[in-house]
Amino acid sequence: MKWPLRLLLALYSLILALFSLLSVLYIAGIRGPVTRAVDYLFHNANMNITTGLIAAGIFVLSLFTVVKSIKRDGETVAKESTASNIFVRESKLGQVSVSADALENVITKAARQVEGVREVSSEIKNTANGAAVYVKAFVVPTVNIPLISEEIQNTVKERMKEFAGIDAIEIRIFVENIVQEVRSGR
Repeated sequence: MKWPLRLLLALYSLILALFSLLSVLYIAGIRGPVTRAVDYLFHNANMNITTGLIAAGIFVLSLFTVVKSIKRDGETVAKESTASNIFVRESKLGQVSVSADALENVITKAARQVEGVREVSSEIKNTANGAAVYVKAFVVPTVNIPLISEEIQNTVKERMKEFAGIDAIEIRIFVENIVQEVRSGR
């Protein structure tokens, strides 16, 4: 969820919390502050327009929240779970599914086996043409980055094929940082 939407939902929640607090106070018999607030908002000529605008804003935020929750629960979640989380392959006996998490673990372990690679994180996406792999790596300063990148790509491609029978259409390598080699103590 992006920050503007989070901000709107936070504002909406805050307004509802205030309204709920006033309602609870009124029901509990503490009518003094509640009555003064209602009188100020609804009976003060200067506040009628402001109160009406606030009420309209709350109504619009309510409709927006309902629409977002329906859309999110319906089409978006279903697309995400089938499109990016599960990789499917058909065989003679049926369908084989592999989660993206499982493949990312295999990719990470394969990339770590390459000499000179220290830390790795990976992400895999289903695309219309096949699986796209993104690898972030920390390497030691003594390696040749183009050579080690090619070695990571080949190792990852072979391991994905071996593990899940999935061909990667693209394997992008991003060398995120250079780290010092770990030296053993004497």
